[in-house]
Amino acid sequence: MLVELAAAVRGNALRLRFVPAAGVRVEIIERPGRTLHPHELAALIDDCRTVVAACLGGEQLDYGLFAADGAAWRTSVVTLVRDGSGRPIAFNAMPLLPVERGGQVHHVLHLGLVMVDPDARSAGLSWILYGFTCFALFVRGGMRPLWISSVTQVPAVCRHGGRNLRRRLSRRAHRASGLCAPADRPSDHGPQPRGLRRWRGGRLRR
Repeated sequence: MLVELAAAVRGNALRLRFVPAAGVRVEIIERPGRTLHPHELAALIDDCRTVVAACLGGEQLDYGLFAADGAAWRTSVVTLVRDGSGRPIAFNAMPLLPVERGGQVHHVLHLGLVMVDPDARSAGLSWILYGFTCFALFVRGGMRPLWISSVTQVPAVCRHGGRNLRRRLSRRAHRASGLCAPADRPSDHGPQPRGLRRWRGGRLRR
């Protein structure tokens, strides 16, 4: 695998094929809409659509990677996994998003669409679909920092962090005033903080 990776990272765009385990064949292609011949691209799209159909009960997607204009194939890194017979069983498409930082254009790798055939979801493919692809791009970039985005996690992280921050500020303010903040109310389903007994009617009773 390392020999194939060393050879693949020398070009202008990453294209890597390797066999990580018996019965699993992997192909990683950077910007296939720009780097593949039309017939190769058409075959890749068909293979990815095979996985989509397996995941959606025969239905297809018509947005993002599969939008009619095909633009996403020119800006994404696609990882396709096949079984030993050559049947497509999983793919991941990670867009390279241009951003300007310090007056220079950089690319952020977004951990985008991933689909795995239901029959292959116990095969442990996530390290290939995400981990190894990111590592291969990191090596191809000369081991310089690789910016990675997972936007779907941002709202949850912000909500969780904001809630914790509000709790801490509220506790400090109420402690400074000698009161017990609602956030410090003991739980009915767990151990109570030291010195607290129960919370009723806005008053702390020991």
